[in-house]
Amino acid sequence: MDSLQTPLTTIERAGILIVVSFKTTSIDIGNFATIADELEVIARSPRPQSVVIDLTGVRKIDELGLAVLQSLQESVKEVGGTAILCGPTDPIEKARYVTRLAKETNDRKSRHRPPQRTQW
Repeated sequence: MDSLQTPLTTIERAGILIVVSFKTTSIDIGNFATIADELEVIARSPRPQSVVIDLTGVRKIDELGLAVLQSLQESVKEVGGTAILCGPTDPIEKARYVTRLAKETNDRKSRHRPPQRTQW
């Protein structure tokens, strides 16, 4: 017998306006796949939509959570819609900052050749 999982998102529609809110306080490695699946109905829409992503209850987000939100924004934009984030910005900005630092560090490492050792 399969157990039913409680949705982690709420999707409310009013015409072309869609409001997405979260029933979880974190979007991370533990639940990003479930959240992505729940948001797929929005991401796959061929029509322009206006999407508000309400992060009021989200207190923690990691790189995978950011990727889910960015992917949703890009999918909506590709068909001529808009998607905006609203709500607490501290967890999002902190995760973006950490992710940006990690990316910049990796980019720097890949741009520079390692120093060559000289044998004496």
